[in-house]
Amino acid sequence: MTQPKQSTIIVNGTEHEWPEKEIVYQQVVNLAYDGNPPTGENITFNVAYFKGQSDQEGFLGPNSKPLHVRDGMEFRVKHSTRS
Repeated sequence: MTQPKQSTIIVNGTEHEWPEKEIVYQQVVNLAYDGNPPTGENITFNVAYFKGQSDQEGFLGPNSKPLHVRDGMEFRVKHSTRS
């Protein structure tokens, strides 16, 4: 049986091997913070992506549809505190 192709994605400058065809917001946030993102009722995350399908760029939110992963795709994740 053939192993599924993994894609290399870059999250906040760190390469990660991603075995799935799609990725969702919470998975990107978890990768950005090594599975331990900051928590609290006022913490929000901004997830931007680059080099998507057809060189797409955009933002991924908690209610976004799963995003198709492309080898070399980049994500930038920042957290902020709402006041």
